[in-house]
Amino acid sequence: MTTNILVFDVETTGLLPRQISNLAECPHILQLSYLVYDGAKIVKKYNTYVRVSEQITITPEITNMTGITREKCNGGVPILDALWTMYADYVMCGCVVAHNIEFDTKMIQVELERHHAPAELRKLMNLGFEKAINIRRYCTMMNSIELCAIKTTGKNKKGEPYEYNKWPRLSELHAHLFGFVPDGLHDAMVDVEACLKCYILMHG
Repeated sequence: MTTNILVFDVETTGLLPRQISNLAECPHILQLSYLVYDGAKIVKKYNTYVRVSEQITITPEITNMTGITREKCNGGVPILDALWTMYADYVMCGCVVAHNIEFDTKMIQVELERHHAPAELRKLMNLGFEKAINIRRYCTMMNSIELCAIKTTGKNKKGEPYEYNKWPRLSELHAHLFGFVPDGLHDAMVDVEACLKCYILMHG
């Protein structure tokens, strides 16, 4: 069984709705980045912007946060081309890692559905397929909740306040493990490299 690990991240036009009733309500992937790590070194890096329709709005807020502009996307590739590239490496890995992996995998599934991807490509980030060929998933966010132990407050069903450990941002996890926040976060490739560093230390 392969020990290769695929670490990935996407930057998007926004957040997913709580309930997906219509693909038109879902955001679009603007940048896809991943790397393959063999347990000793990075053996591949892939980073691309995604060519999206002119009808898709890239807000100033997204540009300010990620640095992604319409010009960068116009120089990118169609999303299915990027996902085919990813799929070829994905099937050769034994573990898939991301920070908030539920969001990133769901975004890939949304794009596969939106662009009527063929059956072979729909295996990408499919839990049933991963189980069949023994690909594990690891979320650095969910696995670091107690490690970071960042307290916040919420309200229960009765409206009473209570304290709990929140989901740590990648910046917060990196700062907890290494004592600083890396420059350039929210660029998908910077996030991927930071996520790998955190994963390695968490598995030290």
